Amino acid sequence: MNNRKILVVLIIGIFIVSSIGGFLGAGENISDNSNENTDTTFEIKSFNLNVGEPTFSYQHVDGSEYVTIELDASETFMSHSGEPMLPVITKTFDFPVGTKINAVNVNINWDRLDLDKKVTPTPVMVPTSMILIQIILQKKE
Repeated sequence: MNNRKILVVLIIGIFIVSSIGGFLGAGENISDNSNENTDTTFEIKSFNLNVGEPTFSYQHVDGSEYVTIELDASETFMSHSGEPMLPVITKTFDFPVGTKINAVNVNINWDRLDLDKKVTPTPVMVPTSMILIQIILQKKE
């Protein structure tokens, strides 16, 4: 039993020592010559997104007519309950480990569109578990 306790303590100690060594060395720049002047290099990345023209569809919800806005570049909609259901475009960029991002600039060219109807509201989100509870309660009655 004592051998097992010693083994567990030894393994935990190895994890702690290796973790501390990793934290102490994190972020260090290693160079062959400390007197050498290092040049700072940087690269500018740019990305253009053409959203295109929106498409509109009309639908009736609870006796009122609403307009739904769709964009080809959009894969999802805003999901804040009761708020207008607007298309969302999300872009993810991958950079190498250690990349330092100095600035992000976004330039938007947009046109104002006047709509003759209100934008379709986002449905109220109901947890799935609540529906199951209601079904169970209805069956008991």
